[in-house]
Amino acid sequence: MLHSQSNKQDSIAVNKYNYYKLIDKDSTLHYINILKKSNDRCIKFTGQIAHANFAYREGKFQSSEDEIISLLKGIKDSTTRDRCLDKIMINAYSRLFWIYKNRYQLLKAFETTKKIENEILSNTSLSSSNKQRLFLSNKANMANLKIELGLYKEAIKILKEVDLEISKLIPKLKNEKLYNSLIFKSSTLNLIGNSFLEQSKNENDISLDSAQAYYNKAYEVTKSFSPQHKNSHALYELRSIKVLLKQKRYKQALRIIKGQAIASEEINVKQDLNFLKAITFYNLNELDSSKSYSYKFLKFKKQTPNTEKNKIVILNILGEIYKNSRQMDSAYKYSDLAINEFNTLNKNRSEANNSHYLYDFERVQELNDELLIKENAKRNLVIFILSSVIILFIVFIIRFYRKGKKFTEAFTVSKKEYSIDKSLEKKILSELANFEKSTLYLDQEFNIKVLAKHFKTNTTYLSSIVNEKKGKTFKQYIGELRINFLIQKLQSDTMLRKYTVQALAEEIGYSNASAFARAFKKQTGKTPTEFLKELNN
Repeated sequence: MLHSQSNKQDSIAVNKYNYYKLIDKDSTLHYINILKKSNDRCIKFTGQIAHANFAYREGKFQSSEDEIISLLKGIKDSTTRDRCLDKIMINAYSRLFWIYKNRYQLLKAFETTKKIENEILSNTSLSSSNKQRLFLSNKANMANLKIELGLYKEAIKILKEVDLEISKLIPKLKNEKLYNSLIFKSSTLNLIGNSFLEQSKNENDISLDSAQAYYNKAYEVTKSFSPQHKNSHALYELRSIKVLLKQKRYKQALRIIKGQAIASEEINVKQDLNFLKAITFYNLNELDSSKSYSYKFLKFKKQTPNTEKNKIVILNILGEIYKNSRQMDSAYKYSDLAINEFNTLNKNRSEANNSHYLYDFERVQELNDELLIKENAKRNLVIFILSSVIILFIVFIIRFYRKGKKFTEAFTVSKKEYSIDKSLEKKILSELANFEKSTLYLDQEFNIKVLAKHFKTNTTYLSSIVNEKKGKTFKQYIGELRINFLIQKLQSDTMLRKYTVQALAEEIGYSNASAFARAFKKQTGKTPTEFLKELNN
């Protein structure tokens, strides 16, 4: 009789937990605690996995991990295994994967996918259809890791295979299995969209159209969910905003951000909105608003899976804003914080790169990743990191990737620890020598991006070489070239001496006469007017 009452109480607690888990936190925790105290080991472990999932949703990844580790130890210590425990174990490893992935502990995440695979293979209690769905889910997890490492083409191929297989399964499924498979299909399509988004190189890249197309497909799938997810539309809009930001369509992005649906208080997207608003306002040059939302992002208590990665962007935005307002102490502070975050991601990716299993060499060769394996190891790591750390504005990170002494107002050069192949360095130095004989730098639209494109290299390498070999920042380097050119022209061309200071500035690529005059005096010790007066005497 007591056993029967206990079973009935456990059943009620499970049903209550399932009812409250998405609508009331206090009630959810109440019933989780009841489950964890059950004498039935299956119910007890169900309570533990429920508690781990609750902590995960709250962004408490360490608490979630601790609960999972305790749960797995309990299952391992059990004298017998059954279908319930096997199912809970696979769910526990799956949750562990996402904990590690979202904390950018990529090697641990990869090792967890192998454990999941082994559990599926060794599990005789699973039906063939369940095994297939679990294999597909694990395959998608591996693709997720490849996205983090910048292996976008490989990830897209894997995810398309997963989508094709899950699409074949869906017509055969009913009820909860159908519901879960539709969620999985939508998630897979969104991951393909993410891969296209991150592999895009500029605002005109066709990959951005592909990203939006897959986001659209994923959103259409969510419309068939039963019950409907109230945040599906908001999440779709957030993804669409990211595409618009990459396309530099900032006003269109802002219109969506201000839309009623995405701003709804019942939808928990505040952290993502703060992040996207900070970026959007920054690019619209509304710096006070950008700074305000940046601080809101940093102060937001609930952690989301992208918090740490997004934090690098936000810290660099604040660094940019303070740099432009000449508040150098604050600029350095936020730059240094960004570098610390960047180095943490760097370390985790480096650990993952040491595991050759992660690359699946056959696929690497098929998808033209052989180059990534053969390149110099240090340079290879830099490329991986620079291609995967930031979804949207990696240029912010690159411009602030510096250590050592504080910035001075003139941006004194600080030593950067880039590892550049010697042959590449020699090639860039040779091209710089030819460049100095040209007049390319006189164009008002000229900047480091233009020159990097001209040299067919990237701004990071170019900036590093100018810093190290020329002993100055890129801005100082170009300023000196321009002013030296003007001095030579003034010495030989008497007509040029009759130009106004503004006209002289425009002759060598400056749009602002005051900025030109300051640079001229800093280099020559005289104002342009004083220099012209001496020439004419």
